[in-house]
Amino acid sequence: MGNSHPGISQSISLSGVLRRKKEDHGMFEDPYKSVCQCRLQSSILGVRVMQNGEGVGPEEQFDLGEWRLLPREDKPDRFSLTREKIQSKPDLKTVITFKAEDKKEAEKWKSAIQRAEELLLRPPDADAEPTQAAEINR
Repeated sequence: MGNSHPGISQSISLSGVLRRKKEDHGMFEDPYKSVCQCRLQSSILGVRVMQNGEGVGPEEQFDLGEWRLLPREDKPDRFSLTREKIQSKPDLKTVITFKAEDKKEAEKWKSAIQRAEELLLRPPDADAEPTQAAEINR
């Protein structure tokens, strides 16, 4: 999985199983029946549907430079990713919702995604040591 944001180190990573909400579910259908293997690496959340304990099909990738975390205060075991609607592509999804096994697991995911988002917003040289010119101006 390539890193589309070179300023972010590979230090943020989390892997586990989440349930993904099916937005067009039937009235009596479990909206969270889709079990997914999820992997956060730097600023990319990779999601692959699982069947019989194994990943099937291609991995979808959600770039946190485009998607934002939307915590669910009403349901602490869930969270969503949201993005702006694109005028030229009205059929693209703008919200994806996930459900963790429990509140504690959801907190791990929310915390890791939030940290990745914070690193995306930080200027690339924020961790750099002061330059010699800055030292002279003191």
